[in-house]
Amino acid sequence: MGLDQYIYRKTDKVCDNCNNTRTGANGRWCMECDPSGEEVAYFRKVNFLHRWVEEHLNEGRQTNCEEIPFHLEAMAGLMATCAQVLDKPELGPELLPTMGRFFFGSEAYDEYYLKDVEAVRDALWNILNTELARHPATPHQYVYISSW
Repeated sequence: MGLDQYIYRKTDKVCDNCNNTRTGANGRWCMECDPSGEEVAYFRKVNFLHRWVEEHLNEGRQTNCEEIPFHLEAMAGLMATCAQVLDKPELGPELLPTMGRFFFGSEAYDEYYLKDVEAVRDALWNILNTELARHPATPHQYVYISSW
């Protein structure tokens, strides 16, 4: 039990069951047709990431078990913020504050926090470099999903 977090890559593909593309109304993905996509990153109890997603990608609303669009520009911004915190760890509480909820893990700004910041930075770097190498004019769509 705890906070599990995923970043999935989506592709435009026609569903075999309903003949619709996987993107649905309101920019959300059809959960019946494609509940996950291709997992490109997984994190466990990285609560600063969850807080960042709620504040920057979900208009401050709590999220659990729903797909939140995660655009490449937002990934680049978060990656830069992670780099700032790794360069100056004292900025962590200001730039990437932790949060507490039931089974969300530690709220300490210690070596484990910095390892998580590094892991998020590296995962986003890999995603962004994959997209740039692939074809920057037609990037895939990505979503963040958490379960807690």
